[in-house]
Amino acid sequence: KGFREACSDLGVTVSRGAVESGGYSVEGGYRAAQAIMSLPAHLRPTGLVIADPQSALGAMKFLREAGIGVPDAGSLVSLNDHMVAEHVQPPLTAVKLPFREMGREAARILTELIDGQPPRSV
Repeated sequence: KGFREACSDLGVTVSRGAVESGGYSVEGGYRAAQAIMSLPAHLRPTGLVIADPQSALGAMKFLREAGIGVPDAGSLVSLNDHMVAEHVQPPLTAVKLPFREMGREAARILTELIDGQPPRSV
């Protein structure tokens, strides 16, 4: 929902079926990539952004089996950098998330809410 809202705010239309939930597993990433890449050619993306490294491994497996070379024929990016990203071929592009800072910010917001204060903007 957040992804769709952010895209809408930027004036980007997200095709129906272009967002799939994989359940944070290798199998889920495989199924999600399979579903997205089975869209009609004019709706099919040229890249996938995957929420976690396990799902990204499944997506990579599907793309390899489907003959879609990464990065030559399609792009693949994983959120949440993990050491596995550099040990697969080709190496997985991964975005490092600042978990410590995210946790601090979540605790600050929660504390403000408990104290009856509206949370300050980030």
